[in-house]
Parts: sequence; structure tokens; C-alpha cells
Amino acid sequence: MSKQIKIPEELLGGFWCLLYQLKNYQLDDTMANLCNVLQKHVDDKLEALERREKFTAYKLAEKGTTSREKKRQEYLNLGSIHKNWRSKIEINYENA
Repeated sequence: MSKQIKIPEELLGGFWCLLYQLKNYQLDDTMANLCNVLQKHVDDKLEALERREKFTAYKLAEKGTTSREKKRQEYLNLGSIHKNWRSKIEINYENA
């Protein structure tokens, strides 16, 4: 298993821009494949950061408000939860 490291979000975004710019140049197959693999990993990481941000915003919103429900729907709409597994309303397990 490879070691996990922390990379600042700004650096990750800059790295993504650099990879995007490299696509404009004639690269040999090896370098093109490397750029594609790196870009996929960076895209996955940026999507994970967005999901985490939306989930945190939803969880920190005041319970029982329309703002919380709106943030919950934004998080669910990112595609991380399949539509068949979603409930129409937030389920409160504290009072169950």
C-alpha cells in the first residue's frame, strides 16, 4: 500500500491546470499515458474534496431547517449516494 500524503488544495488545483496545459503539447505515448493517469487521480481527489465540503456544510447546518435540507440535497446530488438509497427527508435517529 502506498503512503498517503497531504497536498494543499491550491497546489492540487495548480497541478491540475499544469496537466491540462500539457495536453496541448505533442507528447509521446508514455508521457501521455502518465498525464492521463495523473489527471484521473487529481480529478478523483478534487471530487472527494467537494463531496467532503458539501457533507460538512450539511452536517454543520442547524437541524430542522430548510437550509440543512437544501445542503443535504446538494450533497446527495453529487452522485455519492445512489438514488435508490436516498430517503425523501432526513431521518433523525436520535429520537427513535
